[in-house]
Amino acid sequence: MKKSIIFALMLTIAAQGAWAYWKENFDPKLMSVQPQKEGPWEFKQVKCGLYYNYQDIWWHDYKYKEDASYNSLNKDCFYSATVYIWQKSHPSIYQWNDGDGIGFTCFQKVKTDHFCCVFSVYNHEESVPSFTRIRLRWNYSVAGKSEDFNQNVALYAHDNLNELLNTYIDILPTATNGSGAQYLLSNVQSKESTNRKNGIATFDFNNLKGGETAVKTWYLMLTHSYLTSEDDDKVIHWGAFRNEGVAWDTTYYKIVSFDANGGSGYMKELGFETSDVVPANTFVRDGYTFQGWATLPNGIVRYNPGGEITATRDSKGRVTLYAVWKPQPATVVALINAIGEVVYTEECKEHIDAARKAYDALSPAEKEQVTNYSALTDAETLYNAVDAVVTAINAIGTVQYSDESRALIDEAQAAYDALTDEQKALVVNYNVLSAAQGLYDVLKVVEKIDEIGEVVYTAECKTLIDAARTAYEDLLTPAKKSQVTNYATLLAAEAAYDAFGKKTVLFVNQTATDTISNQLKAIVYPALPQDATQWQTVERNVSNDKTIVIKAE
Repeated sequence: MKKSIIFALMLTIAAQGAWAYWKENFDPKLMSVQPQKEGPWEFKQVKCGLYYNYQDIWWHDYKYKEDASYNSLNKDCFYSATVYIWQKSHPSIYQWNDGDGIGFTCFQKVKTDHFCCVFSVYNHEESVPSFTRIRLRWNYSVAGKSEDFNQNVALYAHDNLNELLNTYIDILPTATNGSGAQYLLSNVQSKESTNRKNGIATFDFNNLKGGETAVKTWYLMLTHSYLTSEDDDKVIHWGAFRNEGVAWDTTYYKIVSFDANGGSGYMKELGFETSDVVPANTFVRDGYTFQGWATLPNGIVRYNPGGEITATRDSKGRVTLYAVWKPQPATVVALINAIGEVVYTEECKEHIDAARKAYDALSPAEKEQVTNYSALTDAETLYNAVDAVVTAINAIGTVQYSDESRALIDEAQAAYDALTDEQKALVVNYNVLSAAQGLYDVLKVVEKIDEIGEVVYTAECKTLIDAARTAYEDLLTPAKKSQVTNYATLLAAEAAYDAFGKKTVLFVNQTATDTISNQLKAIVYPALPQDATQWQTVERNVSNDKTIVIKAE
């Protein structure tokens, strides 16, 4: 028990001493500041690994490592420079950006043979609209320097980060290509900084399938590995890439499908960037001759086989081209015969329009071969006359007691009356006109009743009452009379006025020669008594039912 405690304490003291020694002598110097950009590329991450080529590593057997990837630097006999701290040699890593470009320096204290690999990763993102390709043409150079000859500096590229990080490189001094050479842009093997390799690489940021704007990314991985056997206190190695110039190209993508538009057959889609040649038509249609391609089913020819079709920012993505067909004279004759008996339906109108369009497409010489053309014009005349009346009736809309409604009703009625009996039979909405006429009359009677207002015993009031009664009796059928919502108002007005009219009148005169003098007589006011020319009416109330009329002198 005591031995275990003592051993654990010794391990703790040893670990603390190792930590202090590492912090003082071997702490990696990877800068914490964000590295600068190099051309379009931004720093993403870095990793460093070591392999020590000797056999006295007591926790690991000797193993000769020939290649490495970013994801393998902490595996097998490669060790992270930030984990295994008590090795005899250890790199310090510095990021920099200067005239040689962007890269990393390894400052190595060397006491034994070893390999060292430093992998740094960069990326560039582009937001790419639908059906668009943004192409980066990059002029670059790759360089490296070492104090011994056993160095390999390489630059790799891929649009899949995981694939890139699993790219194995050969770290032997004779290496020129690694197993990831399909992504290799360039590599150099030299200790001379003047040994720089130039190249041009193309990176496509594609969003050719449509949809929303997509973010596309390309990645670079700069690697520099070396094998040293020098017994020196320090060895400096570095690798870098430099931007030498960039150019951007934006192109657009179009996918064209073809519609037989009444014909038959099959044509495959055409997909292209920027421009392409319109293919020849392979559709067929009996009785028709192909004319070209339209962008609408009933459109005019926009493209001809062999012509150019382009993709631009404002004209890209999926489009459909429709075959345009010209009928032959015999086909036009058949289309006119297909009209048959004219009725006011969409189907009949489609037959008429199809026959007219086909006929108009013929040349003058071809039109002479259409022997039933008069049947087409007769059908058009009949249908158009009926259509004008139907349209006028539909224009009436909601009926109101107004000059505007009256004018619309009268216009529709006049158009209907001008039709022949054959044409009238085709007016499918005549019931709407009839109903509008009846409703207008009902509204007219309602309005006249409303005009009576308060009943007073005057000639003007009597005229309004009589006008409302006449309109009610003369304009309305029994069914329409039931729709007069204020008919009770008319009845009440008539009753009230009649009650005003019956008065008992006392005729008074200074002489007894007149036959009606000094008599009580019931008359309907305001009629004057007999011998009206001899009387001047002076009224004053005697009681509730008497009026005194005095003969003028």
